[in-house]
Amino acid sequence: MLPCKLLFRLNDENKNKGFTLVELVLSMAIGSIIIMTILSLLNFTSKGLIWVENNEEMQLNGRYAIEFIKNEIKRADKIMAIEKINGLGTRYKNNIGFIIFNYDPEDPHKRFYNYVTYYISNNKLQRAAANKENHILPYSSNFGGGNVIAEYVSSMEGTEIDFDKKIIKLNFILEDSTKRKYTFKSIINIRCPVEK
Repeated sequence: MLPCKLLFRLNDENKNKGFTLVELVLSMAIGSIIIMTILSLLNFTSKGLIWVENNEEMQLNGRYAIEFIKNEIKRADKIMAIEKINGLGTRYKNNIGFIIFNYDPEDPHKRFYNYVTYYISNNKLQRAAANKENHILPYSSNFGGGNVIAEYVSSMEGTEIDFDKKIIKLNFILEDSTKRKYTFKSIINIRCPVEK
């Protein structure tokens, strides 16, 4: 059996094995610093992901708009000035400046003559079309549809057609929610006839 003094000494050592207030505060401070660092990294990473998603969304919208219009121009039978149809430029104020004409003699709905133009409304690039059974030009009121081709389009400034050189310059400016601007440009040689 152990002497009594030794037994009390063992009990005293066991009582002093807890944390002191200083140790507890220090460990909480270190833990807080670690948690704040992790939260900052997560915040930075999430902002980076949002930026990447916005950038991809803008790239997809801009490229799709350019390619869609380029394909319609390549398939066109004629490109006409928007002024050829009375009131069309007034009805669609922020327009592309020209009309793409197609003739399809095999259309099952007998809409042989197709006229298409593009305009911006509510930051969306939209397509307006008119279809006719005969060669007489449609009225501006015949145009409709408003199919959305691309979103976030804030401007078409710089888009123009040179009827003499038979060149179309497309220039779309897209703007995301952070007001960052993306510019998409293309120059297209017109292969079909043009009409001023």
